[in-house]
Parts: sequence; structure tokens; C-alpha cells
Amino acid sequence: MTLSYAESNIVLGAGRFFIDRHDGKNGPTGAEEYVGDTVGATVSATTERTTIFSGDGAVASKLIDKVTQIDRSMGITPQDSRLDNIALFLIANQPATRAEVANASIPKSAFAVPSGSTVNTVFQLGCTPSNPAGAPRFADAAEGTAWTVAFKFGDTAGDAPTGTALVDADYTLDKETGRLQFTAAGLAKVSGKHVVPTFTGAKLLAFERVSVDSDARQVRVAVRYIEEADEGIEGRNIYIPQASVSPAGEAALKSRDTAQQFALTLAVEEPSYTGAPAQQMYIDGVPA
Repeated sequence: MTLSYAESNIVLGAGRFFIDRHDGKNGPTGAEEYVGDTVGATVSATTERTTIFSGDGAVASKLIDKVTQIDRSMGITPQDSRLDNIALFLIANQPATRAEVANASIPKSAFAVPSGSTVNTVFQLGCTPSNPAGAPRFADAAEGTAWTVAFKFGDTAGDAPTGTALVDADYTLDKETGRLQFTAAGLAKVSGKHVVPTFTGAKLLAFERVSVDSDARQVRVAVRYIEEADEGIEGRNIYIPQASVSPAGEAALKSRDTAQQFALTLAVEEPSYTGAPAQQMYIDGVPA
């Protein structure tokens, strides 16, 4: 009689990852976000063992070898530079939308021009002490806003609004980004002084921002992996109700040959949120 064996199921892994950021003690929200393309993923389990040897005899023999601790984790490497991935990588606040700012609300506070400034020195319009980064983009004529800005300067921030006006030849301005440079003629006037802008018809567009602060807290997520198995192959879907997130290495912010990648380590935990299941992982077969 010929023995019968089950067909092999050899998988070259491919699939998509989804992350559901926990809402505190309420756990997963049910709204899973696709992390984008991932160049790699791993799952690992490491253990600690306690070994007891006999005390009698010239050569001790092993009496007990017991696993006393197990640590399960998953590693994923998204190469999609969406803000959600960056926030997880930096253990930062979730992306938040900053609302559109109309002309009347655009900051018009005076800014100092250091005496050592050159024609290569750049200033950002729309900054405030509470928002030093400013806004990434002003609306342009194609978006219904043909705006202008006028500048005056003075010896102090207080007298700048009623000081001397600059002329167009004194500066160059990128009206999309609000980046300002003074020409040599302009620097001769404003170096060591304060400049204040006055906007007409301007508008700052809404945008999303990730902020990192000193109150950063451990981020916990639920993770789902959906296998994209080949025809005739049974892949594995994985769901982890609770995992803590930490960065794994560094991201290549600028590179000629490497895309921006944000490697994450997801340490599997026992679910602790309200109504949590007892299981730490679910691994399901995907029908061939």
C-alpha cells in the first residue's frame, strides 16, 4: 500500500496590514486604517527558560527544563509616508486637521531680521509663538484667492506697523508657501530691525499635522494582516487585539536609493481594555 500525505502548503508571504489605534480603555474603535505598502513583515516569539539539574552524583543531569516566559511580537515596515505611519513611528499624537485661516486671522505680528542676515536667509510668514512652524501653503489665484501683502519696518516690533514701507524690489516672495527673502537692497533697510506684514485677500489652506510633545504616551493598537495568497495556496490571516507600538531603527528621510520607510515593532500584549477577549492572537486559514 502506498502511503498518502497531505499536500504541502508553502507560502511566499504577501498581504496588507491594517491598524486600529486604541481609544484608551475602550480598546479598538473598529475603524481600521490601511498602513499602505509594506516592504516586509515578521512575527516572532522568544522565550526564557528555567533549567533545574540534579544535585547528587558526579555529573548533574537535567531534571526540569521549563519555559517560564514567552514574548510574542510582530514587525512591519511601511514605506508609505502617510502621517498616521509617521505618528506611530515617532510615538506622536494622532494627525490633526488645522482649519483654514481667513485673511483677518492670519498672524501679522512683527518678526526680527537679525543683523547677520543675507540674501540666502529665508523667513516664514504666518508664524506665531504657539505655532512656530507656520502653515505649509497659502491659497493662490487658481483657488479663488489672488492675495497681496505689504511690509513695513521699524526699530522695534511696536513701531514696525507705522514704520517705513518696503517696495517690491526689496524682497522676493513665494506666494504659495509664504517663504520670504530680502534682496540686498531690502537688507540694507531692514537688517537688525523688525518687519510686520499686512495681508489683503490671503487665506491659509487647511492641512493635517502630526505634533510630538513631552506628554507622549504609549500607543496601543489592534493589528490585522490579510494574506494575498497565490491560487491553490492557503495563506494565513492574523488579528492581534492589543499590541504596543515602538519604532524599530531609523527612517531614511532623504536618500537617492531608499524610499522613506517607518519600521515598527508591535509587542503583543494580553488585551486589557473593557470587554477584551482572553486571546492575544487569532490566526485563520485563508481558503485556497
